[in-house]
Amino acid sequence: MNQQFFDYEQSREKRNQAIDAVENSRPDWAARFELAILSVADQGRWFSSDDVLRQHPDLEACPEKRVIGAAIRRLANAGQIEGGSYVSSNRKSSHARPKRTWRKAK
Repeated sequence: MNQQFFDYEQSREKRNQAIDAVENSRPDWAARFELAILSVADQGRWFSSDDVLRQHPDLEACPEKRVIGAAIRRLANAGQIEGGSYVSSNRKSSHARPKRTWRKAK
C-alpha cells in the first residue's frame, strides 16, 4: 500500500506564497494595516486583529481583509511584534474562531 503523507514544508511554502500574493496585490492597504497594527501595539497591551479593526474602522473598507494577516506576519518576522496565546474572535463573520494575540516586541 502506497500511502501519501502530508508534506509540511511544501504546505508552508504554498501558504507563504499565498500570503505574499495577497500582500503584493494590495501594497497600499498593507502599509495602512501595518501603521494601524503598530499604533495598537504601542498601547502596551495584548491585541488581536479584531482589536486593530475595532480601533481603526476605516480599514473595514479594504476589499481584501486577508491583508491584515500579511501585515501581522511581516511585523512579526521583522521583530516588531510578538505572538502570544489565542482568543475567540468576537467578529460575527469569524464565528468565534481562535485568533492569535500579539504585543509590541520587547
